[in-house]
Amino acid sequence: MSALVLTAPASAEIGVPSAPTYNFYGGVGLLDMPSARFASDGEFSASVSLTPTYEHYQFGFQALPWLETAFRYSRIDRYFGGGVDGDLYDRSLGVKIRLSKEDEFWPSIAVGAQDVLGTGAYGGEYFVASKKFGAIDLTAGVGWRGLSGFSQFTNPFGLLIKSFKTYNMSNAAGTPLVKDFFHGPKAGLFGGIAWNTPIEGLTLFAEASGESYTRERQNGSLRYNTPLNFGFSYEVADNFQIGGGYFYGSEFGFRATLTLDPLAPEPPQRLGTPPLEPTIRSSENSNAAVLALLQQKTGFYTTSSLKTVVQTGHTSSARPELPEVLFSDITLKHLVIDDVETFGDDLVIDTDAGLEPTCSDLGDVLRAAHDAGFKNVALSSRSSTKIQTCTANSPQYISADFRQEDRYADKADSSHTADSNILADAISTGSPSTGEISSDPLAIEKSVISAAKEQNLTVTAFEISQSEADVAFFNGNYRTDAEAMGRIVRILMAKTPSTVEVFRIVSTASNLPILSVTLSRSDIERQINLYGTAEELLPLSKIQAADESDPLIANNSIDKYPTFNYSISPGYRQSLFDPDDPYRFEIYANLSADTYLTRHWNIGANLEYNIYNTFDITRMSNSVLPHVRSDFALYYKHGLNGIDYLQTSYFDKPAPDLYVFARAGLLESMFAGVGGEFLWQPEGQRWAFAGALYAVQQRGYNRLFDMLPYKVITGHVGLYYNSPFKGLDFGLFVGRYLAGDYGATFRVTRRFDSGVEIGFYATLTNVPFDKYGEGSFDKGFIIRIPVDNLLPVNTQDNMILDFTPLTRDGGQMLDNELSIYGAVQRSSEGELLNHWGEVLRP
Repeated sequence: MSALVLTAPASAEIGVPSAPTYNFYGGVGLLDMPSARFASDGEFSASVSLTPTYEHYQFGFQALPWLETAFRYSRIDRYFGGGVDGDLYDRSLGVKIRLSKEDEFWPSIAVGAQDVLGTGAYGGEYFVASKKFGAIDLTAGVGWRGLSGFSQFTNPFGLLIKSFKTYNMSNAAGTPLVKDFFHGPKAGLFGGIAWNTPIEGLTLFAEASGESYTRERQNGSLRYNTPLNFGFSYEVADNFQIGGGYFYGSEFGFRATLTLDPLAPEPPQRLGTPPLEPTIRSSENSNAAVLALLQQKTGFYTTSSLKTVVQTGHTSSARPELPEVLFSDITLKHLVIDDVETFGDDLVIDTDAGLEPTCSDLGDVLRAAHDAGFKNVALSSRSSTKIQTCTANSPQYISADFRQEDRYADKADSSHTADSNILADAISTGSPSTGEISSDPLAIEKSVISAAKEQNLTVTAFEISQSEADVAFFNGNYRTDAEAMGRIVRILMAKTPSTVEVFRIVSTASNLPILSVTLSRSDIERQINLYGTAEELLPLSKIQAADESDPLIANNSIDKYPTFNYSISPGYRQSLFDPDDPYRFEIYANLSADTYLTRHWNIGANLEYNIYNTFDITRMSNSVLPHVRSDFALYYKHGLNGIDYLQTSYFDKPAPDLYVFARAGLLESMFAGVGGEFLWQPEGQRWAFAGALYAVQQRGYNRLFDMLPYKVITGHVGLYYNSPFKGLDFGLFVGRYLAGDYGATFRVTRRFDSGVEIGFYATLTNVPFDKYGEGSFDKGFIIRIPVDNLLPVNTQDNMILDFTPLTRDGGQMLDNELSIYGAVQRSSEGELLNHWGEVLRP
């Protein structure tokens, strides 16, 4: 190690590699040993590590900036003795937590455990520190149990608490091993050095390993000559590493690691129809549209404010004079008003002139602003960085019989007259003064529907008046409803007359109205013209839950029933880490069809045709519980070509924040029955409450219409919470499972802006661990990657890579139970706000 440090060129101040190096156990580290380094936030990794003694298949996830997790499936050669039957197939979960960040004087420090849930074969806990010096990164640590094999000393925790001096290996596989953490008679040291060489992407390692490999040395599967290991890591590409090493003076090893950064930029451009370019009205037409809107008493006071006026706040003494004063070039003779916006009690006027009037020069504006409920008026100019702020007041109260024509009777002004003519023309014809767009509502509707179809969006309802265009749409193509809504906005800007100032857009899912978003056309135009941000548009927008009583939905539906849809698509399912076969899979074809008899009542089916599969039935289930899931291989062997589901369903929304769902038929591949669900999602809240109840019977293995004798009542109540922190989503579900057991499931996932979602779930029920069988309780991983994040296409499809280390019968829910939450989540307020920028720039 000293030689490496001394021979490292002084000019190689390259520092720690930009990409972290993964060790042979799937975590960030050296070779065998961990380090106090971490991957970039959210990074996901998949690794394969091979030596003559073991095979490791690993998934790593940087769950939070300070939390690393790594799931490992291993085959350890002759762990139980000679012969193939002596191999151990082990599943383990490692975690590492950063305690402190590195600074100029202090190293990065972390604590971790190699096996939190497993057999304990790789059990070992540690504290580790890493400090970099230019191109050199030094690591030193203290390990317990399996990591205490080098430079041993008495366990310091055992000196304080006697019970820490011993630990046992009799834990059932899959149970938490926390009670054995930092136990044992001895602790040991480990450490190493990483040299980031001048060759880009190449890092060399030397380490003193703390791995004891006691069992492997005893049974002769590993010849252990020295604790020293030497190796390398090479970054072949941004997302691909290879590594190798010489271990224990006796064998070579090889590693390959693929990484995925969910925070990486998405493809810059996707195939398909691009959004329309924004159509911007002239300032004359914009002002005329706002004045027309005001005359309808809709409550929009300015050219750009979407502050909907209700019977409180700015309405108590509101009068129509304010916009009329602002849009004339008489009150401010030397100023041309470019734009107006409101911020709470403040009115901001943007001008394109450089004069700096005093507050006394704004008398008419201040009086009108005061009567409209504003406290302050701020005047800004493009040619000046100064802002004139005045207090809105009313020293000379404007009488109730004030009239526009009286006000300007002795002040001839051609620009005002022109504005008045534009306004009169707009009000009388309902079309822009340019005459470029039809004023026929039916023609406009057809134009909007056709443009939406070209954008692969479906308009389900449409209504237009002189000042407002309302449209309901269904998004079956784009990952986010925000992008779809942004495309609808562009369509309305291009296809509706300039008198239309208000856009109200309602998103739908499963034929139900989900969310209503009201936008001011002037606000959108201002943000686009001035390269503004969507964050500036958000406070001026009105977002609220939509319901069935909405006149747009109730009276202006375009859909005709019954409707019929079908699709053919590929399918894939997998079974990972079974002790007999670590990887089983099937590739099949889906034929899906559904018909909506009414807007709420649907009949749907999905047929599966096997293309290729490796499922077999070499090992029958020995579960003492009802075989509700452990016979899955029988279904996918005898039911290669079968019915996935065939059901009728009813979906309704009796209140703005309440959804109900009922269904009956062949509900999934293994169960048929009848039941229903509800979802209560209070408007503006991050939490939601759901419930489900089903009476089901197990289907025959051929996945047709045969039934097995087993019947059960199953159901759950669930609580969802969409955290504002790091995209974390939580779910807690309590109830009765398919095997008749009672318990709770906890789920946590992290969802990134790219759509990548990674998480973990665990279920504990009243089934004892020994009765549950291998694994002790149900647990698994959630990995979902949007296809449009990998390919330049617009699609809502995901690569679903969820997996359960071992499928047993305890803690099993009905497929798609409580699915109502997922059905409406894409259109929820939280999802819209997460991607709000796409509304302005899809």
